[in-house]
This record gives sequence, C-alpha cells and structure tokens, in this order.
Amino acid sequence: MDEKENDKQEEIIDKNTETFVGQLSLTKITGIILIVASVVAVFFWIQFYSIDTGTIESYLNSTDITQVNLTAEQVKQSYTICGSIGIITSILCVLSGILTIKKKKWNIAIALAIPQLGLSIMLLIMSFILDILIIGFVTLIGVFLLYKAKQFFD
Repeated sequence: MDEKENDKQEEIIDKNTETFVGQLSLTKITGIILIVASVVAVFFWIQFYSIDTGTIESYLNSTDITQVNLTAEQVKQSYTICGSIGIITSILCVLSGILTIKKKKWNIAIALAIPQLGLSIMLLIMSFILDILIIGFVTLIGVFLLYKAKQFFD
C-alpha cells in the first residue's frame, strides 16, 4: 500500500514538474522572442525617423518621379511620422515581452504585441522590405506562442 501511494505521489510530482518546466520555458522564450523582435524593429524605425533631407533630395533627383510634387522636407516629415509610430509600436511590444516573461495580464500582453504585427503586415502589403518581413515573421511567432501560453498566465 505504501509503495502504491509513493508511486502516485511521485507521479503527481513528476506531472507538476513537467507542467512547471513547460510553463517556465514557453513564457520566457515567448517573452524573449517578442523583445528581440521589438529591439530589431526599433533599430529599423530609427532609420526612418532620422533620415536627412539630403538623402531624400538625392533620391528624388536621381529618380524619375514627376507625378508626385513633394519636397524633400515633406517626405522627411512623413518618414518621421512613420518612424515615430513604428518606435511606439515596438516599445509596446517590448512591454508585451516583459509581461509575458512575468506571466502577468495575458490579455494586455497580446494587445500590446498586435500593433507591431499589424504594422508589419501593412508595410509588407505596401512594399516588400526584407527587414519588415523578418520583424513581422518573428513577431508573428511571438504572438502565436503568446496565444498558446495563455494557460500559464495569472
């Protein structure tokens, strides 16, 4: 009788340990993936935010853009706005990664990760940029894992 009870207790402990290890691994890996994708995205968006008018003018002069009457300053302003939005969504995704590592507020964590994913998808539709493809793909993996890790959150 004692052996059966010991076996049952050991089996319960083993199951609890497996659940804890799975929970620990999935949430931490997901949080790290979201943070890494966000940091890469911040570096990408800083390029948009900090572009100078000289670069834009040289591009506008070297291409055959005659249908659009935009000045280099107007293009710089639009790039600055896009860069700011991208940086903000990336910061939100970093916060999502932190909440995921701490296993707190699953609904807020997923809500903070979605804007970066949406922005990546929107930019991929508009123009195919390899950086955005990588950022979007890694963020998509993070959001998927975050969805799967819902059961481990408080």
